[in-house]
Amino acid sequence: MKSIFLKAICAFCFLSVSVNANAGLLSVNGSEVNALDINKSLVSFYNFSKSNYSANTGFELANQLVVFFANDNAGQLGLYLIFGGPGSVKGNVNFDITLSDGEIVFVDDPNVALRNDVITTTSSGYNVDMTWGANRTDGLILSSFSSDFWFINLDFNALTGINSFSFLTFDANGVESVQVFEKGFNSLSITSLPTGNVSTVSAPSSILLLSLALVGIGAFRRTKR
Repeated sequence: MKSIFLKAICAFCFLSVSVNANAGLLSVNGSEVNALDINKSLVSFYNFSKSNYSANTGFELANQLVVFFANDNAGQLGLYLIFGGPGSVKGNVNFDITLSDGEIVFVDDPNVALRNDVITTTSSGYNVDMTWGANRTDGLILSSFSSDFWFINLDFNALTGINSFSFLTFDANGVESVQVFEKGFNSLSITSLPTGNVSTVSAPSSILLLSLALVGIGAFRRTKR
């Protein structure tokens, strides 16, 4: 119940800021983030290599989960989750993805014979279990969002070999910075709002009802699983 209440507060705060100040479209745990524009496909940018069985985006960090958005050359938005990197110890992660839109479009170590990754479809999204070796990565890309208004919740059940997470944001020149950094994390709440001026949704009661509705949908789906 506490987790659901906190997600309701995050959603309410982000919607309030967006309505009053016409803020950015993407947020993580209530903080606005911007996507990186890439001149290639989402999978090409992930740049998985069989020489090191790892992602090679240039953003990988040892013993961290690095998360960021990118817009590809076809106008598709992708959410990258990359665990580990050069200098990392071996690790394992198990987490649930609850989402209102989108799907997993790429998984690290695509050769099933060489990986211990298990992606299970659930009634609310996915359960993901990944294992990676020292100095390697594991991860995935979420994309195929059909609308501009959606949410994704990540709830971690087990986590070894990862001591923190960094959610990156990018400026107009593609220069990255860490927008959200946490240690000892157990969940992430990611939200997208429609483009354009959303000031027409001006009543605070409407904002609150919309926020609570989203949280309610997530809670309902979780109880069904």
